[in-house]
Amino acid sequence: MQLMHKRIQKRIVERKQEKTCRETFRLMAEACHSIALLDMETGISRLVRSDTGEKELSGLAGGGKGGGIQYDSWLGRTSRELVHPDFREEFTTQLSTESLREKFCQGHRRQSLIYRSRRSVGGEYRWLQAEYIVPGGSGEVIYYISDISDRLADMENSRKELEEGLKRARRENSIKMEFMEHLCQEVRIPAGAVTGMNRLAARSMERGDQEGARYYHAAVDRLAEYMKRLMTDVVDTAAVERTGMTLSGGTFSFREVQEECHAYSRSLVRDRELSLAWSGEMTGSYWGDGERIKLAFFGIMENAVRYNRTGGDVRVISEKQPGMGKSDHFTIRVTDSGWGMTEEQKKKLFMPFARSRRDGTGIGLSVAKYVMDAMGGSIEVASEYGAGTAVTMKFSLDRAREETASLC
Repeated sequence: MQLMHKRIQKRIVERKQEKTCRETFRLMAEACHSIALLDMETGISRLVRSDTGEKELSGLAGGGKGGGIQYDSWLGRTSRELVHPDFREEFTTQLSTESLREKFCQGHRRQSLIYRSRRSVGGEYRWLQAEYIVPGGSGEVIYYISDISDRLADMENSRKELEEGLKRARRENSIKMEFMEHLCQEVRIPAGAVTGMNRLAARSMERGDQEGARYYHAAVDRLAEYMKRLMTDVVDTAAVERTGMTLSGGTFSFREVQEECHAYSRSLVRDRELSLAWSGEMTGSYWGDGERIKLAFFGIMENAVRYNRTGGDVRVISEKQPGMGKSDHFTIRVTDSGWGMTEEQKKKLFMPFARSRRDGTGIGLSVAKYVMDAMGGSIEVASEYGAGTAVTMKFSLDRAREETASLC
């Protein structure tokens, strides 16, 4: 009775081991192209599963018709014929039966090696992974070989993408910090000037110098308008970065838009010792967002004035060409005699927060580009270092109903 009980227990253990072995084979089969069993006592290896022909694998993993092959003989032949020379010594040393016995006697349950090898004689070298696992106390070791070249390539691509993303995030953070530094400097100087001008205006009023007080008050108004324009550009840029540029539809007079742009241009060049030349008249009523067109022009004009030479000039040429159907085509070109831009500066021209210079934020062109993109127009920049810059906006607008009717 006791002997029968022991046999039953032994059979239960064997079945558990068989079940564990089958489950291990099933999991392995999903990730490898050959599975074999190695008897650690006899050194005989026999093939369990392969995704290639038996004839091809008979020399690779011990799957011959004779019930198995001598493992160490297969290891040496595989090392000589298939394994890349850089990995041959490691392959034969770490995966020999002697080395495996030593590892498993020390309590290791798993031995793994990644190496370069061919899967057949004359084939290309691939990255393979050999895994040796001790499933139980049966004296047999399960080992399998997986082709991991594609997996390693995917991991390498992911690593490069993560590194590039990290570099980009650091670069963008550095650009934004530099932008904030320049912005604070850009606001601090006129803010200090406003305080000083107000004090001078107060002193002029105390002395009864009304003309002097008006002069200082006018200077304060110009500085306040400048800071308002600057903050508007920053807010517009941040909003567009977050949600995109939106346009509002409505009928507007292009003559009024041009007059406001002309007046703003005169106010910019007044205190910079620059000459302003304007040619071309825009007339007619159109459907679109006149405020956004002004915003784009203001950004371009501010750059033309800010980065100009003392005593230089700014020229504005505006043209309108009747189009087919109900649309007209517009071209506004602003040229300056400033210092121009280097090739490196031109590459970053429309990058948000990346156009900062020592004397300003330089975000006007990005705002103009956002507007042109939203309108389906274009903005072109031609610049040569030391020879000035030319910025050209091109866009189309639908004529208002009364304008369209007058053409019929």
